[in-house]
Amino acid sequence: MSLTTAPPRLPAPPRAAVAGGSLRIVLVSDGYLPRLGGIELHVRDLAARLAAAGHRVRVVTATGAGAATAGPGGVEVRRLQPRGAAGAVDPALWTGADRAGLLDALADADVVHAHSSVVSPLAWAAARAAHRRGVPAVLTVHSMLPRGSALPLAVALRGARDLRWTAVSEAVADPLRRTTGRPVAVLPNGVDAAPWRGLPRPGAAPRPFTVVSAGRFTARADDREGPGGGT
Repeated sequence: MSLTTAPPRLPAPPRAAVAGGSLRIVLVSDGYLPRLGGIELHVRDLAARLAAAGHRVRVVTATGAGAATAGPGGVEVRRLQPRGAAGAVDPALWTGADRAGLLDALADADVVHAHSSVVSPLAWAAARAAHRRGVPAVLTVHSMLPRGSALPLAVALRGARDLRWTAVSEAVADPLRRTTGRPVAVLPNGVDAAPWRGLPRPGAAPRPFTVVSAGRFTARADDREGPGGGT
């Protein structure tokens, strides 16, 4: 990822934001806590930061059971499940059984930000619903898509011309552009710098300064459209 990537052109914010007021921002992710993963943790952190900035934030997910709950920082979490599901299910099984619940969760949104992996039926449904209601919406693709797998996503969102597409890196964005013919901006995942402030600089610490990085250990093809994660 280049640090010089130009910021993406996103939809103009609603009038409330221009006037300095708070927005009702709805983040939609098929996967969310307590399920762990890159998208799940990213959406949690994004929701907390937006809430801390004074916005009213709701997370809508297919993970977990039960009605609305409170997440970190007072963020509302709405969990939509297939009918009859007693507990947590694989979000990929969500097929719109609680479509009324999804529409209700989006009813008062000023902005909808849907987060997509390779298969994200809830995020796609939310992006379509926002488009139909004329609500500014952004779809961020977090994962490297296997060859041909961008086609179901493109078909699912066909006709949503006002929807803004973004990807977490140029490696994710380029195959999407080529497959869908849509403009895809790069919106890199943020880095929380606060925990690092005040740490001793290298050489000043009594022991070596060590940086540790752990990535996803998943086999992937050599070409840029091979399987793998983008988060």
